[in-house]
Amino acid sequence: MGKLLDLAKALAGEKSLHGLFGRWIQAVSSALDAQGGATPLEYIQVGYTAPQTIAANTDLLPDDTIIVSGITYSPPSGLFRLTGGKKYHLLAHGRFTDFSDDTGGVLNVAWLDNDSSGVLGVVGVFEPHTSTVDACDHPVVEAVIAPTEDVNVKLRCRSATGSAIINAGGFSASIVELR
Repeated sequence: MGKLLDLAKALAGEKSLHGLFGRWIQAVSSALDAQGGATPLEYIQVGYTAPQTIAANTDLLPDDTIIVSGITYSPPSGLFRLTGGKKYHLLAHGRFTDFSDDTGGVLNVAWLDNDSSGVLGVVGVFEPHTSTVDACDHPVVEAVIAPTEDVNVKLRCRSATGSAIINAGGFSASIVELR
C-alpha cells in the first residue's frame, strides 16, 4: 500500500500514462486483476410448469429454472444453496387456487433455513378472496439474509387450514445477491 500511496500523492497534474499517474493506474489495475476484479452477482428465478397441491408442512417445489447464475437449485428437494459471506434478497409470490376451504382456508408460506428450520423474513399469508372465489392473488414471502457460512434455504407451507393448488405459471421465486 505504501507504493500506491506515494504514487497517489505525486499525482498533482500528471496526465501521462508513462508518468507517476500512469504507473499508479497500472499498479491499481494489476492489484484488481490479481483479486479477480469484480465478481458477477449471483441470482436465480424459478417457477412452475405443472401444478402442485400445497397443504401444511409441504415444501414448495418449483420445477422450472427460468434464469440462474451462481446459485445451485435442486428441484426434487426445493433447496437453494447460498454462499456464506454474501447478502441475498429472497422473494416469492404467486397465486393459489382451488382452496379446499373457501371460507376459512389459509396457507402460511415462509423461506426457511433447511438446517435449523428457522423462518427467514416475512411469512406470506395466502387465503381466498371471498367465500365465492377460491383463489388468492400474489401475497409476498420475502427475506434479506447474510449467512456467515453456506446455507440451504427453501420455501415451505408451515401451517394451513386445508389445501390449495399452485398452477403452472402461477408462482415465482427469486434470489438475488445484494452488494
